[in-house]
Amino acid sequence: EEYIETQIMRPLSMDNSSVRQPVPEPQRSKLAQSYAFINGSYRPISFAVDLMAPAGAMSASATDMAHFMLAHLQNGRYDSVRILGDAAANRMHAQSFTHHPQLPGWAHGFQEMDINGRRVIFHDGSLQNYVSLMLLSPENNLGLFVTYNSYDGGAALDEFLQAFFDRY
Repeated sequence: EEYIETQIMRPLSMDNSSVRQPVPEPQRSKLAQSYAFINGSYRPISFAVDLMAPAGAMSASATDMAHFMLAHLQNGRYDSVRILGDAAANRMHAQSFTHHPQLPGWAHGFQEMDINGRRVIFHDGSLQNYVSLMLLSPENNLGLFVTYNSYDGGAALDEFLQAFFDRY
């Protein structure tokens, strides 16, 4: 947690995010309420603690995720700050593993996906009634962050992605 905070989050001004569990104040008071569909209606669900810190424990605002995506789209630079060198950023975005050359695989910390013939890299996550996706297309200078406060968002996410790439 300390390394991520000092080497990534602070330099990128990710002031409304945390990789600590439980989420510390003041971030805790800013968390979106999650909901579950129970007996015909959506009901509030309490925030779950993820013990897989820091990987599964990140709670982030959309603005903070935009800072992170901009750093990746600018080869490790955000404003006047650099968290990665050009070579490291390019390696992170390049495929590092695939089961077959014609299949999407993995980059460093990202999965690959082909949408309408375009290669994108992404990292998704879900935790009890939250579903999120950060998607990057460095070749198109595109970053997209989508999050839902209900586990049902997973189905909506697939539809949204296809519609977005069909349109743009």
